[in-house]
Amino acid sequence: MVSASRLALRPAAVQCMNGAHHCLEQRQKKIFNYLFKK
Repeated sequence: MVSASRLALRPAAVQCMNGAHHCLEQRQKKIFNYLFKK
């Protein structure tokens, strides 16, 4: 689960660095949905 969240957060950090702030919230929602499904 930790490695899966890291893989999901890695591209999110790159996108947020590009100037998209809301992308992190969307990524977190996807991660939470993924974790809660398991």
